[in-house]
Amino acid sequence: MSPAATERVVIVGAGAAGLLAAVLLARAGRQVLVVDRDPAAAGWPGPAAPGAAEVRADPRAVLPRAGVPQARHSHAFLARFRALLATRTPDLLDALLAVGAREIRITETAPPEIRAALAAGPTALAALADLAAPSGPADPAGRSGVVGGEVPAWLAGNPDELIVLGCRRALLDATLRAAALTEPGVTIQGGRRVAGLVTTPAGPSAPGGHGGVPWVRGVRFDDGATVEADLVVDAGGRLSPVHELLTAAGAPPPPELAVPCGITYYSRFYARGGDHSFATELNRGHTVGASFDRYSCLVFPADNDTFSVTFGVLPEDTEMRVLRHDAAFDAAVRAIGLVAPWLEGSRPTGSPTSQIADLPDRLPDLPDRLRRLRQSGRNPESGRDPGSGRNPAADRAGTRPPIRQGPWAADADADGTGHSGPAGRAPDRTPVGTVVPLGPVAAMAGLHNRFRPLVADGRPAALGVLAIGDAALITNPAHTRGTTLAALSASWLVDAVTATRDPGERALRLDAALRAEGLPWYHDSCAQDAARLARWRQPPQPAQPTSPARPTPPAQRRPDEPEAVTNSEAFLAAGRDPVIWHAFARLQNLLAMPADLLAHPDFVARVRAVQASGWHPPQVAGPSHDELVATAQAALARSGDDGGAGTSSAAGPPPDLPDRLGRPGKEPGLRRPARDPVADRGGEPTP
Repeated sequence: MSPAATERVVIVGAGAAGLLAAVLLARAGRQVLVVDRDPAAAGWPGPAAPGAAEVRADPRAVLPRAGVPQARHSHAFLARFRALLATRTPDLLDALLAVGAREIRITETAPPEIRAALAAGPTALAALADLAAPSGPADPAGRSGVVGGEVPAWLAGNPDELIVLGCRRALLDATLRAAALTEPGVTIQGGRRVAGLVTTPAGPSAPGGHGGVPWVRGVRFDDGATVEADLVVDAGGRLSPVHELLTAAGAPPPPELAVPCGITYYSRFYARGGDHSFATELNRGHTVGASFDRYSCLVFPADNDTFSVTFGVLPEDTEMRVLRHDAAFDAAVRAIGLVAPWLEGSRPTGSPTSQIADLPDRLPDLPDRLRRLRQSGRNPESGRDPGSGRNPAADRAGTRPPIRQGPWAADADADGTGHSGPAGRAPDRTPVGTVVPLGPVAAMAGLHNRFRPLVADGRPAALGVLAIGDAALITNPAHTRGTTLAALSASWLVDAVTATRDPGERALRLDAALRAEGLPWYHDSCAQDAARLARWRQPPQPAQPTSPARPTPPAQRRPDEPEAVTNSEAFLAAGRDPVIWHAFARLQNLLAMPADLLAHPDFVARVRAVQASGWHPPQVAGPSHDELVATAQAALARSGDDGGAGTSSAAGPPPDLPDRLGRPGKEPGLRRPARDPVADRGGEPTP
């Protein structure tokens, strides 16, 4: 038996990071036990056993479980996440598509004038990069970075790989759990609360010379039982107890970095019965919406004709707390013309639960599908279908449109609509376009950007323990990076574990990856949050609809500090220049690093050229803060909601809805431009 096969790994936490790490470690020959305090964490896809008949009608299969409260809010899985699955676990990407995840090609959601340039491919982008900026003075940098038609490093990448997965977090977790349960080397136990760590001293002979620190040898549960392990992985999320347990074991971790995000979120999920299309065009890559007067509102298309709407507001804004009521939330969505069409539709019949009962129909057989896929001979490591002569991982990474082959080829839509999901599913139980709320409004507050290292000055705090996911790194959920960073950290963990048996070297390798490829996103998130708060917290200014504001002059910098542009500046310029759009879209999808792009002289020069031209994107109108609050409060009063959850107003518009939507021939009322000209134009790439 190989050394790898005898290595026992305990993963604390059955979220996305823990489950993906379990799958990857099992495929690398390790024996993995995943433990989670939530009893539902062990079941597929609910508390029943895999394949049990009663699961088929259990809507909990695609609803968030208690242990993952963030799953009640909007998610999107960025192109970097999709590329990771396509490369390392192509069967999991197939599984997600099979249960209804939606592929959103953001080259198709770019502004029309950008799409034409992108359609010509990377070579055309390289040629454009060697020309003057499209709307003004010649590029002062001279485009010297392009030689002989080659694409400069900051512009590398194929636009076709910019594909985001629209999917509810609950469905992603259920799919990952099914995959983990089919792995021979993985066991999942729910209802197990870790109360302590089993440690021994690491003496002078410890590997790597890391003596003098505790060596974690297993975990102790709250019932007193213990499990021995060669490695303990902390994937317990932002509330993980492992940090405190390390301190109790005499191994206090290094100080963490933490900055409040300065935002509170209200989210609600809906389904559009049988409507595979978007209700409106997406104006922000994989979402539609904008930042307005001290609030933001975004719609996230998800799987199986579902979508979610999220408001972001200031934590201290007590008036906006009215959005926690369903009737008020729905009225606020309808008051914003850009997103209101998503809630339009005929009045639904039946309860929300009955409307979505058919969604799990395809879920119970997913474990069997995963087994069949592996038995078909695909090598998950290489990602190549035997005998096909092609590499599906490369296909799905964007070199060509995905081609459905293998055991699930019949799952492609017969009508050619491109909807990702299996054919022959149960017919929709509601008329096409009917909007059905899938639950009450969920709130999320008290958020921090946070980095929790387990290594300081080249020395691990303890041996035999590694942290991934939100237990290691958290960024503002507004930027939709969380699950992508969690999946990346799981892959970095597996790379460290398979590279060496030395526990100290493993800790150093994972820490180096987190600092080099994860920590920059923490700093970027902090910078974007600070810019948003500076706008939202400034004193109210009267609206100035007649003359758009000029770009703000660049901030003063040190003589030795290179010039850089902000995310907001790049986002605005991307609406005009296809070269900027492509490079910035790669940044937003974690395919490029902030410092490599935002401070690159060529990129900065192109952004400044667009600014100097005087071009600005079309304004996005929306209710002022006070108008939105008044609309929400009036709807709440009409509903008679006393503060309890469950009152839904998704069906049936209030009598004055046409007025508040600002339709032609009606009083514009709440439709005047917002007071912040930067936010008016979509201001920043996040809420």
